[in-house]
Amino acid sequence: MDSGPLDVFGQMALDEALAQSQPPDFCLRFYKWQGIGATFGYAQRFREVAETLPDGAGQRVTRRLTGGGVVPHVDDLTFSCVFPLPGPWRPAPLYSRLHAAILTGLRDKLRLEAWLCERGGRAAPSNAQGVAMQCFAEPVAQDIMGPTGKILGGAIRRLGDTILYQGSLQLPSARGNPEMAGAIAGGLAQEWPLRFQAQSFASAILESGALKVVVRRLAPDAIRAGCRGLGPMRRMPPKPRQGRKAAAVWPFIRAPWVSWLATAGSGGVRWKIWRS
Repeated sequence: MDSGPLDVFGQMALDEALAQSQPPDFCLRFYKWQGIGATFGYAQRFREVAETLPDGAGQRVTRRLTGGGVVPHVDDLTFSCVFPLPGPWRPAPLYSRLHAAILTGLRDKLRLEAWLCERGGRAAPSNAQGVAMQCFAEPVAQDIMGPTGKILGGAIRRLGDTILYQGSLQLPSARGNPEMAGAIAGGLAQEWPLRFQAQSFASAILESGALKVVVRRLAPDAIRAGCRGLGPMRRMPPKPRQGRKAAAVWPFIRAPWVSWLATAGSGGVRWKIWRS
């Protein structure tokens, strides 16, 4: 799925929009980046994350919808999978299945020396000293390892009956490498099984109106404040649904992302995506 080059705010917004649209098929999207940046897990605290960011990230940092630790996006191959999974499920077996499939593709197509991590640390937001967990410095079980350490990790989130998986392959010159992207796609296609077809993001998302759904979920007051350039803001937690607990998915929103989503709701990004 081709969405054109975007920064971290646009990438995370589009992943959420795609998951909210609940596509009936398996969707695989490789990111095209505008510069470098970093993302961190939805359970992490920004004041702890700020001390661990890569050089040059600046303000290009935002929270992911999925969990996990801090991930630098400097030269990595970043991708996401969105697919339906109704009924009971457990994250660990699904994580293992996804990574086993990707590992098969990397081995078969690239002859890469890699293996699954059998035992690792716990995927906690931070350690006992209050330092934010670094995704690629602290591997967990079923991450993909190489001779130099962890090379691929990811995180999963379920929205209704739809799964969002976000992954990062950290190898030299991985970003924009069609062979590495092909190996990942081939491994996933073999496991499910699938036949991927190229599709523009516009046809997959904009026709469903999913971007407007995301804008509505991010509080109109916060969006208007973001457009006035007020910097970081806090969103009120959603009202609990009957019989369910409210989940404060986004404890805060960075102003650039809010502005981006406000533009998307008004149609500005719609033109941009169609043109890419």
